[in-house]
Amino acid sequence: MLLKQEPQRQHLACLGTWVLYHNLRIMIQYLLSGFELELYSMHEYYYIYWYLSEFLYAWLMSTLSRADGSQMAEERIMEEQQKGRSSKKTKKKKKVRPLSREITMSQAYQNMCAGMFKTMVAFDMDGKVRKPKFELDSEQVRYEHRFAPFNSVMTPPPVHYLQFKEMSDLNKYSPPPQSPELYVAASKHFQQAKIILENIPSPDHEVNRILKVAKPNFVVMKLLAGGHKKESKVPPEFDFSVHKYFPVVKLV
Repeated sequence: MLLKQEPQRQHLACLGTWVLYHNLRIMIQYLLSGFELELYSMHEYYYIYWYLSEFLYAWLMSTLSRADGSQMAEERIMEEQQKGRSSKKTKKKKKVRPLSREITMSQAYQNMCAGMFKTMVAFDMDGKVRKPKFELDSEQVRYEHRFAPFNSVMTPPPVHYLQFKEMSDLNKYSPPPQSPELYVAASKHFQQAKIILENIPSPDHEVNRILKVAKPNFVVMKLLAGGHKKESKVPPEFDFSVHKYFPVVKLV
């Protein structure tokens, strides 16, 4: 009925975007809450942060951008309708973009997750991640157990273990990056998150908490990239006391 009355408006597209947005928010919160509840072992961090940064937040950013574009298009339609009804010139109001802050925060979260993913891969390369000796299960079993609830979701489609291994395989690069390059890449992600958050007007507690993680992690990654404690096989400490989803990385 709405389509017949207002053919110029994309009601179905807006509804689909709304549903997808809430699906993504629930999926993201499901994974992040695992850190808060201390469900993950250290050797699992890398695929949790990968799924968040490379998949869920990528989808969320696309969805938010589409919603932002739809909202701007809706505002243009409303302006045209108001012009047709009134011959008086109306002052142009400054356009408010209510999704802009959420888009900015999602960019910061995505960079924090990407930084942690590359940090964990580099630690693994340097022998700083202790892995259990699998007897009755394997990494694939653990991975599929963690993401099993997503199998019932059609959009976005779940990333199965073999897909994840293929998509995250560093050997596809020539030459494959080594741990110093990954530490540098991680430092850039933490720095980018820091820059994004420092430009937010009237920062709230969440912004300040993430900054308290991004700043020291940026410094630690720069030290590791320069070879600091390269020979040490002692696992780092991950301090979640500042932020419940992103730890401050401490070298022991």
